Amino acid sequence: MNITKTKKIVFSLIAIFIFIVLAESISYIIIGKYSNTSGNPYHPYLGWKVLGNSTLRSGTHCQNMETATTGMINADSDGNSITPLEYAEPDVQIVITGGSTMFGIGSTDNSTTVSSWLERIIVDKLGIKAEVHNLGVSGYQSFTEMLTLHRFFKYKKADFVLAISGRNDSQYAFDEQDVRSASLINSVWEKAWFINQLEGRDNPFRVGFSLFVSYLRAYSYSAQLIDKALHFVRLRYSTKNQHEALKGKVIEDVEHYRGNLFDNIPQRATITSSNYAIMNTIASENNAKFMMVLQPTTFTKKHLTNAERICSESRVHGPSRMSNNLLKRYEEEFYIFFRSLKKSYTFYDHSKIMDNEKEAAYIDMAHYNDLGALRVAEAAYSILEPQLKKFKR
Repeated sequence: MNITKTKKIVFSLIAIFIFIVLAESISYIIIGKYSNTSGNPYHPYLGWKVLGNSTLRSGTHCQNMETATTGMINADSDGNSITPLEYAEPDVQIVITGGSTMFGIGSTDNSTTVSSWLERIIVDKLGIKAEVHNLGVSGYQSFTEMLTLHRFFKYKKADFVLAISGRNDSQYAFDEQDVRSASLINSVWEKAWFINQLEGRDNPFRVGFSLFVSYLRAYSYSAQLIDKALHFVRLRYSTKNQHEALKGKVIEDVEHYRGNLFDNIPQRATITSSNYAIMNTIASENNAKFMMVLQPTTFTKKHLTNAERICSESRVHGPSRMSNNLLKRYEEEFYIFFRSLKKSYTFYDHSKIMDNEKEAAYIDMAHYNDLGALRVAEAAYSILEPQLKKFKR
């Protein structure tokens, strides 16, 4: 009798072990195929960063977009998107900061990101050994770009710094009216909530539960898959009101909400410009030339292809794909006010560089495909070329 019970226990444990192994293996395969396994770990002052030596899927944020490219972007040990060329003694070093568009979301692989295209163009046209450091991270805006640049110069050097961005500042100002999100966005700041609660000895049950869930997500592919699936279902099938609560105001009637929603643009655009001014100071103190480049989006492109229009006109989530009309108007007015500000740094407006592009340059409302990344790199080269000639040997 005891032997039978022992066998049952042993078989049960073996069955549980096999089940866990299968569940973890299947979850790993599913996440690897349709999502990213590495994620973006929390960072104490940057908010979050790319995991070192990781590989991230480069795909569209537009659901069911048939023409979207999907590739893989590799990060180095520092979590930076890798650029192909590296020299023991480069002639010139360039830093590019920005969000996911600069990191390379939308590109086929590391060789076709904006940074990599720029690196290759300089070498091919000028014969200069150029090394471009890609500091772009998905979701970064001017504040986190500024911190990233400050961190970079602590242990490396560069001759030029290009902040090719602006779109994320506009997006966050639209989504999160709380001015504090101009620093670390609210969704990222909330990741530190349970740490604050823990140190304050408040809500021990909720803190413990949050830590337990975070631990599961970090070490279990099955838990990570369940979390991703629930998040997808919650956004994909949410009602309009539920979606607004999750992702900010997404309203179809532009004029009705024009009055109060747009009122924060002067303050937020001014904060954005101040962050770039600080980046200019950081670069100058490290003997580098800083340039801010206002990036193009589908909202700034004069003529969209049918493929581009699909995702430019509507938000990703929700059963009826809510209108992007308000977001487009907000970005337009944010850009207009930002352009009008007096700047202490070198500024280039590249928001219209895609106007004459007849082929699809975007995979969604902001991310470039390989062609789009090439066009952005070519425009960046055009402003660098006169200054690069002095580096020719």
